[in-house]
Amino acid sequence: MGVETVEYRVRRGDTLQNIVEAAGFPRRDWQRIYNAPYNRALKARRPDPDHIEAGDIVMLPRYTPAEVAEMGRRLQVAERRLQDLRRANAQFERRITELERALSDVRASSERDLQRNVAVLMKEADNLHSIANSAGEECDDAYSCMGAGAVVAKFEIRARNLRASARAMKREITRGERVAAKALKTLRASLRDLQREEAAGAKNLTRLGNQHKSAAQRPY
Repeated sequence: MGVETVEYRVRRGDTLQNIVEAAGFPRRDWQRIYNAPYNRALKARRPDPDHIEAGDIVMLPRYTPAEVAEMGRRLQVAERRLQDLRRANAQFERRITELERALSDVRASSERDLQRNVAVLMKEADNLHSIANSAGEECDDAYSCMGAGAVVAKFEIRARNLRASARAMKREITRGERVAAKALKTLRASLRDLQREEAAGAKNLTRLGNQHKSAAQRPY
């Protein structure tokens, strides 16, 4: 994979040194950028790098070394949040199964028992929401994590829906086993939505991690 670049149009008074420094790169690296394959056209047009003119196009690496390092840190944190989310998903699914079992034999479970199980569900739904939200905060815009922001933001939306379903479950448990079972089915569907989003996010973060690795290995 080649270096991802952005275009800069030279203005009157610009020098390559100033352009490179203003873009966030070490001033001393201007020669590396000028001699890079993506600036072949500029080099052919201006063989003397000290004599670039207004209107010339200089290609610059999209990410500075500092940005690459920060993206790596954020991606690592987002990956850890995904692992937390995956574990919380599995625990939440076990809780749903336990409640389904309890609802299937209401004679063996008092309403207090059911309410206690629902209270645990609500607590864990809040935990899922918190984890999903923290994952989103690590990549809260498209630039900070090379495009991951739009994906991880969906975790928070799905987790919010899951939390709302858990709270609805608390209301429905008092209206009888059949109504509660229907609400529980809705809750499981919400969990499935979150799990699908998590799987898509994990796949995307792997892709972004590979992109980041390439940017780190080939900054210029």
